Amino acid sequence: MSPKPTEPAGVGSFQNDDAGDWLDDLCVSDDASSLNFTLALEPARVHADVGLSAEVIAACESVAALLGRPAPELPAELTAWVRENTNLDAGRYRSRCITLLQSILEDGGALAMLWGERDLLAEWKREVEDVLQRIGR
Repeated sequence: MSPKPTEPAGVGSFQNDDAGDWLDDLCVSDDASSLNFTLALEPARVHADVGLSAEVIAACESVAALLGRPAPELPAELTAWVRENTNLDAGRYRSRCITLLQSILEDGGALAMLWGERDLLAEWKREVEDVLQRIGR
């Protein structure tokens, strides 16, 4: 039996264990391999999985920060990672982030359904749409 996924504590991009664990992996690596791996996931797989959706949102927040459009409440460790990785061509991730975030927002997505059950769907969608806007939709 597989373990039950941890549910997010809030609608914010980093208010869940999956995004926090992903961020930890990113920050301890010497490169952008975590970012590359996450953004290469298939949209249908991400759409159907709460944990992967949370990881993709965190990855897209990282791209937005690299593009100079960080979230107002960016975790300190991500701010430090961005400062250390200004040489990355964040623009090359833009279209992939847009594709994955749009997939996450589609009706029937695992994370959207979770927030719908909690009557927080509209608030969560605003948060994800803000990431899309900062990436340059």
